Amino acid sequence: MTSNRIEWARSMRRLFTRVANIVLHPDREWQAIAQERRGAWQVFKRYLLPLTAIAPLAYHGGILARVGLPEDAIFREAFVQFLILSPLTNWLVSILGIYAIGAVIYLLAPFFGGQRDLSRAFIVAVYATTPVWLTCLVLIAPIARFPLLGTVILIGAMHSCYLFYLGVHHVMRVPLNQAAEFTGIALLGSTLLTTILSYAAGAAGLLPLI
Repeated sequence: MTSNRIEWARSMRRLFTRVANIVLHPDREWQAIAQERRGAWQVFKRYLLPLTAIAPLAYHGGILARVGLPEDAIFREAFVQFLILSPLTNWLVSILGIYAIGAVIYLLAPFFGGQRDLSRAFIVAVYATTPVWLTCLVLIAPIARFPLLGTVILIGAMHSCYLFYLGVHHVMRVPLNQAAEFTGIALLGSTLLTTILSYAAGAAGLLPLI
């Protein structure tokens, strides 16, 4: 049990260190990532899963804190089901969105002088979206009531664009003079794919309105 706790603590320390470095020292951190032999599966389970859980946990945690559990047994059961199924669905859609971004990066890289490597494309998509997931902590508050909090997420998205620019250069080997154009086109294509994905989930009643 003690060894498991030590390993868990080390894993958390590595996670926090990577998050801090990719946000605060992106150029240096992307160079380190480009030299790593860490595979996509390790990045998926040790980085993507916890980071993408921030948004659904913050949003639904905020709902629970504001509303509380209904006194009526039937409504309480339905509400608990919502608090379990809806975050899981949001989590899954977020993960699929990252895969969509990685797929677009993978397909477009050779047209901009980069390397076509699916694992590296996925890694770029994961790490570059870090600021977005971090700023989703504000979803614990009702955005409709405090619309200025949406600016925080917008700032996170802008920083993610910069991280994409550096990431495709260092990891996908896209020349620096083409990295900005590549980033713009890749993010536009990714936005279209993730929007379609989100609308499909919303039409199925799986995604709540903020």
